Amino acid sequence: MENKQDFVITKGVLEKYKGPGGDVTIPAGVTKIGAWAFDGCANLTSVTIPAGVTEIGNNAFSDCTSLTSVTIPEGVKKIGWRAFAGCASLTSVTIPKGVTEIGSSAFTGCPKLANQQGMVIIHGILFQYMGSNRDVTIPAGVTEIGFMAFYGCKNLTSVTIPEGVTEIGQSAFQDCDSLQSVTIPEGVKKIGLGAFYGCASLTSVTIPEGVTEIGNMAFARCENLTSVTILAGVTKIGDWAFDGCASLTSVTIPKGVTEIGKDVFKNCYPVLIAPHIPISGVAKKDKPSACAGFAQAYLDGREIDEDIKAGYLKYIKGQKKRLYSLAVQHDELLRVMLAEKMLDRKDIDPLLEECDKQSNISAKAAVLDYAGRNLKPVDPLKGFNLKGL
Repeated sequence: MENKQDFVITKGVLEKYKGPGGDVTIPAGVTKIGAWAFDGCANLTSVTIPAGVTEIGNNAFSDCTSLTSVTIPEGVKKIGWRAFAGCASLTSVTIPKGVTEIGSSAFTGCPKLANQQGMVIIHGILFQYMGSNRDVTIPAGVTEIGFMAFYGCKNLTSVTIPEGVTEIGQSAFQDCDSLQSVTIPEGVKKIGLGAFYGCASLTSVTIPEGVTEIGNMAFARCENLTSVTILAGVTKIGDWAFDGCASLTSVTIPKGVTEIGKDVFKNCYPVLIAPHIPISGVAKKDKPSACAGFAQAYLDGREIDEDIKAGYLKYIKGQKKRLYSLAVQHDELLRVMLAEKMLDRKDIDPLLEECDKQSNISAKAAVLDYAGRNLKPVDPLKGFNLKGL
């Protein structure tokens, strides 16, 4: 029987257990097991939680390495972050239907809770994958891929996410640097912060229509990511979402996007096809890429608001010198400059030099053809003083 002095309880909150461990019964009257209350209690083997408890706090039982089983009573509504993390001997957990919130990493580091596929799945949340398979299919019934669930799985090359999953949690696949492909189903609503951060082998990804938010740094440092398809439905792209995706060449941003975060494309310069966003609404460093994307949409005959179109054309004309290099690199932008007759005689030589620099013969031919058709020939005598002759 426990000594009441083993428990520090303040206004119904069990703040700290100071006893020797073993089989512990928490006293009646406790309504909350506070953060870190049993943290590191290596001799705790079982715990009986009274009916009045409604919340188990963050790290409440973390690193209780001898704890083998837990029965959580009906009244509990919330289980906090890392509540049972590191309970290496935990073989069974009974969680009532009344629990409405289970914090991230609540059962990380509990290998004996894993199923035959090496997955710890509780109440539809995949908390941790501890297998070594290269190709993984997440089983039906999972509704959420939790915080750091596959973090650092070096062998993982492909993963199939089933219908029914609504959220890919924070850092879920971070640093899975062998991951080459991932199938994201329509039902996913949110891709969390850093969900695929550092997946250096990932080459392409399709964001389905169901997703409304791409979290901060979601695909940052995916160095070999060349193709991203974002379907209608996304309204927010978080800060640094594609930071460091050096191989990314083109991104189409759907009309529904109303919020583009800070430095979304930092350290990479893909063509941004987003003709529904006025040039004034694009970050300064992304304006050249947005101009190239506008040029593609303009030449493809996409429907573009007349004011937005006029704004882009005015910007391109006013900034054409800064855009010489990009225009030679991206044929569409050069074609817009030529079609809209933005180039003067003084633009021709610098553009030709840039064509030679990039070894772009077709662009050079287009510039020379434009000059021959639209600009007056240079007077070879202009600039000489002919008086007295």
